[in-house]
Amino acid sequence: MLGSTLWLTLATLTGLAAGFAREWLLVAAWGAGSQSDAFLVSMFLPEALRMSLAAGLLSAAALPLYQQRTAEQQQRWLGGMAPRLLLTGLAMSVILLLSAGGLVRLIGPGLDADGYAQAASGLRWLAWCAPGFMLHALFCVPLQARSRFVLAGLGSLLFNLPPVIYLATLSHASTSTGLASACVLGSVLMPGVLLPALYRSGWRPWQWQSEAGAMRELLQRIGPLLSSNLASQGLALLERMVASLLGEGAVTWVNLARKLINLPLIALMSLNQVLLGLMSGSAGDQRLSLLKRGLGSATLLTLPAVAGLIGAAGALVTLLLPNQTQGGPLPE
Repeated sequence: MLGSTLWLTLATLTGLAAGFAREWLLVAAWGAGSQSDAFLVSMFLPEALRMSLAAGLLSAAALPLYQQRTAEQQQRWLGGMAPRLLLTGLAMSVILLLSAGGLVRLIGPGLDADGYAQAASGLRWLAWCAPGFMLHALFCVPLQARSRFVLAGLGSLLFNLPPVIYLATLSHASTSTGLASACVLGSVLMPGVLLPALYRSGWRPWQWQSEAGAMRELLQRIGPLLSSNLASQGLALLERMVASLLGEGAVTWVNLARKLINLPLIALMSLNQVLLGLMSGSAGDQRLSLLKRGLGSATLLTLPAVAGLIGAAGALVTLLLPNQTQGGPLPE
């Protein structure tokens, strides 16, 4: 378990490093001001969806349903769920597109008029990330069922790679629209990279076979998970709203700080995915044993990381963040 968790943690850390590089390059290119704040406000909902799915919102509900089926039924289930979740993602995109103006005013109440316009424009582009996120979460299920955790865990890296390359290449010449387009490309790469592995396992994307009641069964399992996830994202929303009221650039710095404090949580997310795959295929007594081992591994992985992050916080800020941190809107 620990070996699989370690490899998945390394893959996830690589994705987190790419995500931090994206934010760092954004500040280096645009500065910590109204433009970066507006883009991060527009990024909040797509990023919240991606992180919720990465934390197992869909896979925790879908993996047991997938594993309880025979091989032939698994292919039929996957073939039936793919178009449904693709349509769900497209519906989310349309909703975000049509309500972008009101949503950015809710998320960033402290932005000025230009900031609202930039954020709404960015969200209209970023809304099209939703279909890729949904398909990636679905395609991870058969991989996790076969204990191929690392390939499934590359989603964050694949998503962040195009915007990192875009910002590193164009720097000061980059635009909000160009960066949002790069993020959409990253969302397409996420499920696209998984297609060869699924094809080798026998799944064919053009064979759409519906299974009666499959979507209803999945929604019934997602319901209890969704409430706790919404509470977590509600706190993040409150944080983003308050940051926008602190002054120009505050959203940018708070976002960078959150990237750093999320480091210890990466191992927990990876351990969660490994435990989920192992426990779904185990009997009752084995599940209890796996859960005990998982709790021990969680303590072993996170406590040293938390202690190190607290002790090195000042040095990390000086080392990792751009020089523009001096004179920012946040208290020292």
